[in-house]
Order: sequence, then structure tokens, then C-alpha cells
Amino acid sequence: MASATVIITSEPPTLAITSGVGATALPQITSAVVTLENESPQEHVSIWLPVDDGADLERGLKRSHPNAIVSIVTHNADGICDCSTDTHANPFSVAAALAVVKHSWGWDEITPMLVRVNGIELRVDARHDGNAWIATGA
Repeated sequence: MASATVIITSEPPTLAITSGVGATALPQITSAVVTLENESPQEHVSIWLPVDDGADLERGLKRSHPNAIVSIVTHNADGICDCSTDTHANPFSVAAALAVVKHSWGWDEITPMLVRVNGIELRVDARHDGNAWIATGA
């Protein structure tokens, strides 16, 4: 069973961006460091967009975080989220970051959570062990 330690390294900031004529979307940008068993820590930056057009924001984040895995959450509902991300990213690592952000910030307390990463379905349990957030495959 896969397991990861997740440390959230951001507060939940909001940025106003224009999305279409006169429309404003408020994305959330989160960052976390995910450490899979026996692997080096990996920075993850996720964009939680209420709209489908995050290409410019994604490019900007990849420039400012060149060593990070950048993901765009394309669907977010209770107990589930879908994202697209770099094809070389470990899907469980991405799912762990997203599940812990949702769970720890009180956005979603359903567990296990279904996270689809580039179409791959993963069920992730997120819990705090008193010292750190732990994500495990369910």
C-alpha cells in the first residue's frame, strides 16, 4: 500500500483573474511537499480553478516553480477531485497532496477520497498522526 507524508507549505490565498468578458474567477493556489516512502521530497503546486482556462496561470507557475509538479484541478466536489498534471509525475504523490489539502483545510472530510490524476483513479485516506499529515492508498 502506498504511503506519503505531506507538508502543506502554503496558506489558502486567492487571486482574482479575469475569465471571459467581465467574469472573475477566484482560483486557489496551494503548495505542498510530498515524501513517498524511500524517495526524496517533491514540491507540488496545485491550481484549484472554478473555470476550465488555466493555461496561462499554469505556465506562470511552471516558470516560478521549475522543479515542482504543477497540477490543475479540473473538477472538485465532496469526496472526489480530478486533475491534470505533468505526465512524469507519480499519480499517488499528486493524489496525496490534493487529498491532504482538501482534508486538512476542512474543504472535504470524506475518506477515502477519490482522486483522478490524468484519468487514473486513486482512493486516498488522509489523516494527521499528531505530527504530520499522512496519505495512504485505500
